[in-house]
Amino acid sequence: MAKIGEIRKKKTAARKPRTPKPAPAEKAEKKKDAAPAEPPETPPPPEEPDGPGAGPPPTGAGEAFEVLVFRVAENRYAIRLEEVERVEMPEHVTRVPRTPDYVLGVVTVRGEPVPAVDFRRLFGLEPRPWDLSTRLLVVRVAGRRVGFVVDEARSVRRIRGDEVLPPPEMIHGLAGDYLVGIVRRPEETLLVVNLTQVLALADRGGREAVMQMTSAKGGTDG
Repeated sequence: MAKIGEIRKKKTAARKPRTPKPAPAEKAEKKKDAAPAEPPETPPPPEEPDGPGAGPPPTGAGEAFEVLVFRVAENRYAIRLEEVERVEMPEHVTRVPRTPDYVLGVVTVRGEPVPAVDFRRLFGLEPRPWDLSTRLLVVRVAGRRVGFVVDEARSVRRIRGDEVLPPPEMIHGLAGDYLVGIVRRPEETLLVVNLTQVLALADRGGREAVMQMTSAKGGTDG
């Protein structure tokens, strides 16, 4: 008979050696060596418009925007409400020498001097005395603060971009400069204007520039 010690030695030799478990530090190194998953690409943010000085949206756009409606002579005009700082009754105007007649002078608005431009004279219309309906529209556009004297400032409207129709082809001269389009509604017709271009018109000489542009483009079809 085999001795007990010899049997134990044979059983021990028959067992398979065990694989040692990796130390915690080795596991951490394996995880560290694994390449991290790349984050998904995000699309670039959409470009934003240049702000208030950019003027009304192009004709045919569907986005709605608010406008201030004012009257000069028989026409009703509309400008973006975000460009308007204040609407006041015009008071004393200090004349400035050697300025065009449509530049009435300087008015003081909350302690700051603001040039006052007569909308009537700018477009070659007959001036009229001020009354209780006359208003001063203080606007800020293209980095400039200007006051426009108008016959009446009516109210605020909300219009859609697709309501703004292109100006008729028979309108030459100013149509491509300050007139963005026309809004026709049963109760009123609005001329949507770009104040940036109106200021550019004033810088070019007002009604004299209007006459030059009209003659250069063939006049107005009647």
